[in-house]
Amino acid sequence: MALELNGTTGVSLVQDGVVTTADLSSTLDLTGKTVTLSGEATGPTVSSDLTLSGNGTVTFTGIPSWAKRITVLVYNASNQGGVIDLRVGTSSGLVTSGYGVLGAYADHGSTVRVPNTVSTAFSFTDWTSAGNEYYRRYVLEETSSQIWSLFAHNHMSGGITGYLSLMNGYVNAAGTVDRVALLCPTGNFDDGSMRVMYE
Repeated sequence: MALELNGTTGVSLVQDGVVTTADLSSTLDLTGKTVTLSGEATGPTVSSDLTLSGNGTVTFTGIPSWAKRITVLVYNASNQGGVIDLRVGTSSGLVTSGYGVLGAYADHGSTVRVPNTVSTAFSFTDWTSAGNEYYRRYVLEETSSQIWSLFAHNHMSGGITGYLSLMNGYVNAAGTVDRVALLCPTGNFDDGSMRVMYE
């Protein structure tokens, strides 16, 4: 690798594999070179699709301790009871209390309402039709140590025609989050998939 310093090439200021301030003030010629970044700098890690059908709870584990943002993408999810919940978890298991949730939804007739919520998960409890199909994007961010905030948006079709909902919330995980789970309060999923990204 050529290094340009005051018009001179071939001068190397990097010693013992340590890059100093003086090195960064010089110009590196990276023509024809491949630069590989490691760790978090490479962007989010994306899981394969997890099948929901036939399961009451689908849990994704192995989220590393350094992750500060977790995104859960839900495609065409439905179940016999209609409602679908999201929980975070630690090595001790899923967190089942302490969720604060607020949101709103609008129907195809432009009516806006505030839905009912619970404290046991990130959840809206208004839609119980077995024909509902959910397309959701949950974004979780660690805003303080072990405190995770949520923003989610959701489109519903199937049993309900053209509803859009938005959800904000938070939960104190009381530990390092290493998993997320999508679950049905009643029955099992009968369709759909989910994908998890973390960074």
